[in-house]
Amino acid sequence: MRYFIFVWIISCCGASCTPKAFRMIRKAKVQTSGFTQQLQYVNTKRMIVVKATLNNQRTYRFIWDTGAGVTVLSRKVVQELGLKPRAKMNVGDSRKRRKTLELVNIQNFTLGGVQFKNIAGLVVDYDSTSVLPCIAEGGIIGTNIIARCNWTIDYARQTLIFTNQPYHLQNNPKSFAFKTGSTGRIYFDMQIKGKTIRNVLFDAGSSGGLDLRVSDGLQAGWLKRMPSTKLLDGTTQGLYGTRLDTTYVLALDSVKVGSLPPLKVPVELGRYVNKKIGNRIMQSFQVKIDYSHKRMLWTPTAPVALWPPVTGALFKRSVKGKLIVGSLYLPSDASTKGVKLNDEVVQINGQPLTNFFTNNCSFYQWFFDVYNIKVLKITLKNGKKISLHKKPLGTKLWWQKQK
Repeated sequence: MRYFIFVWIISCCGASCTPKAFRMIRKAKVQTSGFTQQLQYVNTKRMIVVKATLNNQRTYRFIWDTGAGVTVLSRKVVQELGLKPRAKMNVGDSRKRRKTLELVNIQNFTLGGVQFKNIAGLVVDYDSTSVLPCIAEGGIIGTNIIARCNWTIDYARQTLIFTNQPYHLQNNPKSFAFKTGSTGRIYFDMQIKGKTIRNVLFDAGSSGGLDLRVSDGLQAGWLKRMPSTKLLDGTTQGLYGTRLDTTYVLALDSVKVGSLPPLKVPVELGRYVNKKIGNRIMQSFQVKIDYSHKRMLWTPTAPVALWPPVTGALFKRSVKGKLIVGSLYLPSDASTKGVKLNDEVVQINGQPLTNFFTNNCSFYQWFFDVYNIKVLKITLKNGKKISLHKKPLGTKLWWQKQK
């Protein structure tokens, strides 16, 4: 699957969003005229992280996220800038959870020297175990900003190019059409083994591959015919934290997008998912987004990376600082050796946990680094010592065996 899939996704519940909230979101404008700007970003575990200055006062790190319909601000940023709530919205995240959040107005939002004005921002109190403050303390740049420009995402050079000049991709036969939601999120159609999958979200805020629903895999027969690995997933984070899901990871070929040759891509099928494509796949392309004409162009730059080998266990840190098995692959080296979901780990490589991390952010640094290790030795609370070795995913007809 992933190091840890970040899939924030912010959507507004229409029945609960006031007209005032919608007016605030749609009021965003580009203040700079006649520009084409290049902005280097930091690739943090397949997340696009940029710096932006708010109200000409302070600069923060943000995740650049086409899957977020509205820009998000941490409570800390709102307090530091003295912003006051103007409205409220009922907002859902990628784990199918909803909350009512306050909406504030940012008068000036400067990104790469380009000024945007009247930017609506949702105020979020992050879960104490959230990774987001560790990689982007400011929050998330959503499509109420992004949709005001045309963009090139150059994953190979870690560069964003944005302009208010049209790309005229309607004249390029290799481009393909997309449609947008009310706040500018991008949806397009694709074909998988001859089956049309409609309204797939282009989600640059996801570090994953192609996410589809389990029902899609059942109806198309992929789970019956293709090798897959079952995953008890309790580590994937949405905006409001984690939620246990049972998913299936596999690789599917004959994936068609626009006029591109058929692709083989990593796929995850789950219950708490929105149909979306993330940066594990998109990092193999240069992507042009022409909002003016609602066209995209994907230019291949590298082979699409499939699921890497895993030890079979993913970890999370509890509020009390305990290290817990948060996700478990079945089958895997971890499950074969008796590791279970929610097992507590008390030592790593024979050493206390504090030798590796002491707080939330140092835990995530360890979490990311551990996937470069071929063998991980853990000691469970019951005293059992286990050496975990990496094994390939998707080698058995897991779903068929369970029937």
